[in-house]
Parts: sequence; structure tokens; C-alpha cells
Amino acid sequence: MENVTKALILIAAGIVPASALSQEPGEFGLGFGLSTLGATLEGTYRVSDRFGLRVPLGYLSVDDTETDDGIKYDYDSQLGGIGLLGDYYTGIGGLRITGGAMLSGYDVDGTGRGSGTLGDNTYNNVNLRYSADTKNAVMPMISLGYDGQVSPRWTLSADLGAMYTGGFDVSLTDKSGQVSQADLNKEIKDAEDDAPSVLPYVKFTATFRF
Repeated sequence: MENVTKALILIAAGIVPASALSQEPGEFGLGFGLSTLGATLEGTYRVSDRFGLRVPLGYLSVDDTETDDGIKYDYDSQLGGIGLLGDYYTGIGGLRITGGAMLSGYDVDGTGRGSGTLGDNTYNNVNLRYSADTKNAVMPMISLGYDGQVSPRWTLSADLGAMYTGGFDVSLTDKSGQVSQADLNKEIKDAEDDAPSVLPYVKFTATFRF
């Protein structure tokens, strides 16, 4: 335990050599953690002293309810994705720069019921169907990360970056047959204008090196 404590102090001080903080060339690793993709499983491979590869896979399902202009919306959101990422190790401790792409697993489906305003008009007892997904099925990603060795085979890592979604495509239909297409189009445009074109990428992982 004393040796682990000393190692953590040296990592924090940034004075442990990079070779002591990360995989050796030719090593594989399997990581488990949490990220903005949800629960995350990650495979890693160290190509050389300076370069490595990662394949993160994440998934999270979230149910939510909100009321907007009198209409109650129930959402079922699937978050996550799978990526292919390349690491460049700077030689400053375990600091690395990571870039690549994520195959988007972001998908939102929902319903909207009630009486309220849609577009420029007020409607009673509407029955809406709603869906949204990222415009970019493949999202470019970049992050800054750090790997710190805590035992001969275990590494803790953290990443902070962003994924480019290109915005979201939104679909909205009315099963009650009373909402005009012009009002539906206005709601769709407002939702797409408010949707983020960049999503944060934050990850904390514990990796076992083979």
C-alpha cells in the first residue's frame, strides 16, 4: 500500500517517466469504467512508445419526462457508441492526445400528450410521436487524456474532450390528425436549432494490461 501511495504522489507531481505510466509496445489492455457514453468497456493496444490504439464501447439508457408549452413529453433515450481512437503520448508523464471517430449510438424516441401550444397555435388532446438522432452517424472526436500506473498490471486513465455530432435530425408527427404540418415544422426547427452540435466526452477507466 505504501508503494502505491508513493506512485500516486509521483504521478500527481508529473515526474514519473512515461514508460512507467503506460503500456509497453505490443501490450493489450481491457478497461472498465464510466463515460459520457455510459458504462464503458475499452480495448487498448500499444503500438510503440509514442502511439497506441483504443476501441471504447459505451451504452446508457435514460427515461425522462418534461412538459413544454402544456404538452407532456415522455422520452426513452439511448446513449452510447463504439469508436476507433489513436493515442499520441507526449512524453510528459502519462499525458496523451487522442483523436478518432465514434459510431453514434445516440437515439431518442418519445411521445407527447396533452393540450397546449405547438408552433403558432393551441391544440387540445394531441398525440405526438417524437424521435431524434445525430446527423453524423460517425462523429469525429478529440480528447486530452492521462494514464497513471497504480500497480504492475493496472492503469487508471481519464479523458476530457468533445465529439462532433453535426447537430440532430428531429422527427415529429401528430397521431390525432389535428396539428398542421406548418406548426409541426416550426417545432422541429426549434428543436434542431437547440440541439448541440458538439457533445462532451469525459471518461474514467481502470485498465488491466496483458
